Amino acid sequence: MRKKYIKRNIVLLVTIIFFISTVAPMVSGSYKISTDEKGTINIQNRGDTLYVGGSGPGNYTSILGAVNDASDGDTVFVYSGIYYEHIVIGVTISLIGEDKNATIIDGSLTGNCIHITADSVVVNGFTIRKGLIGVNVIQSSGQKIKNNIIRNNWGGINLYQVTDAEFSNNYVTDSFFEGINPIQSSGNTFSGNKIFWNIYGILFTSSNDNIVFENDIKGNTRGIEMVDQSNNNKIYNNNFYSNQEDNAYDDFINTWDDDYPSGGNYWDDYTGSDNDNDGIGDTPYAVPGDGNNEDRYPLMNPFISQQSPETPTINGPTAGVPDQEYTYSLTNTVDPEGDLIYAFWNWGDGDTSEWQGPYNSGEEIFANHSWSSKGTYEIKAILRDENGKESGWATLKVSIPRDRVKSNSLLLNFIVQFPLLGKYLNLLLAGIIIK
Repeated sequence: MRKKYIKRNIVLLVTIIFFISTVAPMVSGSYKISTDEKGTINIQNRGDTLYVGGSGPGNYTSILGAVNDASDGDTVFVYSGIYYEHIVIGVTISLIGEDKNATIIDGSLTGNCIHITADSVVVNGFTIRKGLIGVNVIQSSGQKIKNNIIRNNWGGINLYQVTDAEFSNNYVTDSFFEGINPIQSSGNTFSGNKIFWNIYGILFTSSNDNIVFENDIKGNTRGIEMVDQSNNNKIYNNNFYSNQEDNAYDDFINTWDDDYPSGGNYWDDYTGSDNDNDGIGDTPYAVPGDGNNEDRYPLMNPFISQQSPETPTINGPTAGVPDQEYTYSLTNTVDPEGDLIYAFWNWGDGDTSEWQGPYNSGEEIFANHSWSSKGTYEIKAILRDENGKESGWATLKVSIPRDRVKSNSLLLNFIVQFPLLGKYLNLLLAGIIIK
């Protein structure tokens, strides 16, 4: 009887172990497991980084393949190369290119290069070309589209019913129609972009309460136009020059300056004077169109925006062991204007820091981190100054070659994910030993 009982329990134990080794990894890989002071087990979903291109083992060969496998909070990092794809993003991820000049998404003159339907998506560091629309964002909010080259598309950036998104430091050029086209969109900001050689630089269509500042708008047929009851938008500290028909055209009610002394925009066809030498014209600039709008404080010279901090350098160990804390530092933390700076760290294992600081320009910045399992991780860090200007990303790869606690991690994840089966396993093991 005892032998029969033991045999039956061993069969059940083998079945559970098989379940652990095959099913549990599929559901436990994206969780961070910790305990609080009371010993309660907490499970936190953490973002992973998926890699496209490059030479790493298991890297994806297509951006779309990685995006389709990504979950909310993940980062898809794309190494330099040309990717002939049409990418649909329906989850909240960060899509990051290694080098905006060499990481290229090519739409092959068909379809949209990037189509976004999820909230809070980040697209940073790509050349996006030869699509119907370069970046098409619809019925969502909170996106950050920044530091991209968007060129040779029918339309550069299109928004439809989008709110609270940021479009910054993009080079939007040579579109066959509009560079940027917000449609029924509100509360968005457009800053630091170079919008060159499009039919329309920015064409607002039924869009309200957006802010346009610190952009260079050059060589378009028309720089900015407001159509279909686009009202209450604010446009200031932009440079308008060499636009063929009009620098701007507005039939509705919008604000074209930021009051005094911040001023309005630089218009290359402004003919007023500056008798008090404050850098602002003494008479308003009349914005063409039937809205009777004017820039009350036109700038006499092109606006020069705050410069971004230099890209820092990450210093520290490039190899280590699991669960050992290591110290890393950032140098070359220079802001051109000497502004205070903040630092953000991404440790490559799903953990990120808050914005740390402030620090003085040029000050060395330190942070500590440990990795819980073996693998190759890419540390990334970025600086932001007190005016919101961001540096480029610094990177450093770290190899963690061996795992001190490998044997228990899978079983722990299993017990946490399936507590009832975990209890049964305890009873089963106790039965085998006692019987």
